[in-house]
Amino acid sequence: MNAFARMPRVVGALVLREMATTYGKSPGGYIWAVLEPTLGIVVLSFGFSLLMRVPPVGDNFMLFYATGILPFMMYSNLQAKISGTITFSKSLLAYPAVTFIDAILARLLLNALMQVLVFYIVLGGIMIVYQPEMILDIPRIALALALVIMLATGVGLLNCFLFAFFPLWKQLWSIITRPLMICSGVFFTYQSMPDFLQDWLWFNPILQIVGLMRSGVYYQYDASYVSVMYVFLFAAIPAMAGLFFLKRYYRVILHEL
Repeated sequence: MNAFARMPRVVGALVLREMATTYGKSPGGYIWAVLEPTLGIVVLSFGFSLLMRVPPVGDNFMLFYATGILPFMMYSNLQAKISGTITFSKSLLAYPAVTFIDAILARLLLNALMQVLVFYIVLGGIMIVYQPEMILDIPRIALALALVIMLATGVGLLNCFLFAFFPLWKQLWSIITRPLMICSGVFFTYQSMPDFLQDWLWFNPILQIVGLMRSGVYYQYDASYVSVMYVFLFAAIPAMAGLFFLKRYYRVILHEL
């Protein structure tokens, strides 16, 4: 059986393994895996809604906040999961039948599904509870979700190599990206910023994804500044670099771990 024919079975087995090790250790682990981030977002949304009653767009702060924090949390969690793949699966990668691509695909599929589920639960819950006036643009929302998964995968692939090959980079990355949530449009809109800040913030692909997401939720929101091609390239270039270096060095990395 060649590698491509074997891949679905290997990836499926790795998904089941991660489900068992990550979510199956405690009773209700699978349910809690969805409820924990969902409740965290709901609590934060409610807290910030008390401080900022009138959002920059629409009239419901919880909905405004959710359209920003959900894409950001999806990126952060997926990127972190993919970045740690080599370390998490190092014992299995010693087997010739399991490649780093299998391990990455398994983590990506499982965790992307979990994040999308959290997204629909939170957004659906807000719509049921508050019943805001909105006209959802489903294709735009789907495009924003696809882009955030692509971006997290691209950055995660490159960091998967860098974290394992240069351990110091993990600490540096944590420091560099600490202000990322503030700069990603979670609490504000791109148009509300001064012109000189807009020139810099435009280069943040997460801010563009958040803008695209909000344009899919708020029909009146103008997201003309969003460049889908820019976000795609920002995801594709580190993805290709990460795949190249992992293919060349992941056996060396496994030997040193």
